[in-house]
Formats: sequence, structure tokens, C-alpha cells
Amino acid sequence: MGRCTEERHAGVPEQELQPVHLQLSLLCCEQSEPSVLLRPRQWNVVSLAAVMFLRGRWVSTASVVKTFLPFVIVLSVGTHLGGMKYLIGIVAFSVVMTGWFLVGTYCIKGLIEL
Repeated sequence: MGRCTEERHAGVPEQELQPVHLQLSLLCCEQSEPSVLLRPRQWNVVSLAAVMFLRGRWVSTASVVKTFLPFVIVLSVGTHLGGMKYLIGIVAFSVVMTGWFLVGTYCIKGLIEL
């Protein structure tokens, strides 16, 4: 601890390091480790979604109900009113949105930079 040095990141190219919580690093650099402030960029939206889907845990049974109840209601009403056309439309829309999500993440990398 102590000084803000980049000794831990000696092997990582500087353009791959990004500051995390820049205000925190400017205000309390003396109290925090450099590894907390600078991390190599290796996460994207798809990796985060996969980790949340595969390793995520529900907090309670009520949170599961709050999450899925609106989806089940809309799906039931839509299926009742629209039948098979509604289900085909929902599946087609889901496939298009998932494709756009993947294309936007991997093929158009510079589209959104935060």
C-alpha cells in the first residue's frame, strides 16, 4: 500500500489498462492498492451476461416471482389473444435482438465506448 505505482501491471500494455472509479483514484490514491484502481480490459457485455446467467443466484423466492410474473402474464395474454402468430413473433424478435446484441459486441467494437 502507500504510493500509486504500477508495479503490479508491468507486463500489461498501458492502452489495455483503464482507470476504475477515477474520482476515487484521485481523491484517495494513498489508501488503495493500484490493482483496485487499474484493471486489464477483459470483460464485455456478453461475458458479464454469461456469468450472471450461469453463476447468478436468486436472493429470495419473492425475487423470482417478481422477475418472471410479468413475463408469464404478458406471454399468456398474448398467446390467448394472438395464438401461434404471437409466439412466432416473440421468438423471431428474441432471435433478432440476440443477434444484434452479439454483432454489436463483437463486430462493431468501437460503437459504444464508456
